[in-house]
Amino acid sequence: MEVTIRGRNVEVTDRLRAAAEEKVSRLSRHHEGWEQAEVQFIEERNPRISAKEVCEATLRGHGRIIRAKAASADSM
Repeated sequence: MEVTIRGRNVEVTDRLRAAAEEKVSRLSRHHEGWEQAEVQFIEERNPRISAKEVCEATLRGHGRIIRAKAASADSM
């Protein structure tokens, strides 16, 4: 599986990259056939938003697309 990890308004550290790759690889072990995974870390710059750290994951394969989004006040 091809895994792409990007950050917008945030630096993706080695620890964060390793955690994301481990989580995506765990998913691919349970569900075979995923071709591509894209993980994007975003820091919202709006002061009214309390959960500023956002992670979006998109998996593609077998003509299917799965998307997930999580937000938190802290990245780890």
